[in-house]
Amino acid sequence: MCKAASFLFGVMVVAGSAAGNEETVFLDAECPLTPQVVLDQGTFCNTSAINVPGAGVASQYPSAITVSGLTGVISDLKVRMLGVTHANTSTLQALVQPPSGAPIGLTGSSFLVSSPEAPNQRPVPTASSAQWTFSEQADDYALFNRDGVPQLTSTAPVSGSYLPRTFALLGLPAPAPSAAESQLLASQIGQNPNGSWQLFVNQATLNTAANPQPTGTIAGGWCVDITTTASNTGCYASTLLSGAITTSDLLQTGRTNRNGIVSLCTWPKTNSLFATTSLHYDAYAVVNPAAQETCITLTSDFTGCGGNTTQPVVYTTYDPANPGNNILADAGYSSIGRLQMSFRRGAGQPFTIVVHEITANAGCPAYSLFLEQNRCQALPIGDLIFRNGFD
Repeated sequence: MCKAASFLFGVMVVAGSAAGNEETVFLDAECPLTPQVVLDQGTFCNTSAINVPGAGVASQYPSAITVSGLTGVISDLKVRMLGVTHANTSTLQALVQPPSGAPIGLTGSSFLVSSPEAPNQRPVPTASSAQWTFSEQADDYALFNRDGVPQLTSTAPVSGSYLPRTFALLGLPAPAPSAAESQLLASQIGQNPNGSWQLFVNQATLNTAANPQPTGTIAGGWCVDITTTASNTGCYASTLLSGAITTSDLLQTGRTNRNGIVSLCTWPKTNSLFATTSLHYDAYAVVNPAAQETCITLTSDFTGCGGNTTQPVVYTTYDPANPGNNILADAGYSSIGRLQMSFRRGAGQPFTIVVHEITANAGCPAYSLFLEQNRCQALPIGDLIFRNGFD
């Protein structure tokens, strides 16, 4: 018997148990992908300008689009923002709430590019009448990390197509949904396209008084481009893991350095061991069941950790005596909130997700790990050529 495509991984999960031993739990195999032909297509827009103030929510909050008359279920989705002008797009936060399913993070971070002047010496990404398309077929993320600060790429303020991504975004002001956002437009695959689509745009408040608050506008509004098929293609897959770190869990020696650089499928990184303190951990051993090398996104939610900062790390192989070795990906930070990262893995390749405390014996009462994958989408062409994306 096979599981539905909502389960990303088809081999095993390993976690530190309450007794401090590692357990193995076997999951059923995934259902196969179902080839489909295009059934319907449509573009739906709200062309009213969305004006962004110096701080807080946009003039339309939300800006809504009603989709109707499409048959079938979603097989591909694009979200477009038209005529984006903004003085510091690294501070612009946006997510879309479909008629059903989880909200989707388009761009935004709780870490800000605070100043273009010393001591930061980082450029502030501006936009002028830019046309932004968020698409699963794009070659790079709009928001990525440079010099330890999550920000937009040097090309993102101009017109172009980008992969959606948010980082450490702890929800936008109400009435925006408070649930953790998906990082993939593919999360809508198999959903009914008809109904109200809502775009929430917020201007983050800069954390330095010396910086003037940027303003801007999405002058042409926004659109959704939807393609449907008769039934679910099975391309989107996800799984939710949850656990707790206690003093009876297993111990690792030291931890990974929190170097402020986020791992991305188009921007891989290296890291190393920091200190040798014994720390409690949980470990999840997983295999990528896709038939090709794909990008896997991990959202870690530590809001249930009671204020105890916690760190996620992904390994090709994991040795608790040497946690600085064989690092595949990490978020660059620990957190009491949410962290996102992405990494690539080949067909059938294993990896291990480790969650550990930062302070010895601090633990975490409850955390969750949300993994997502578009099994049908190969790695971006820039990633395949350069192996480190575009800059």
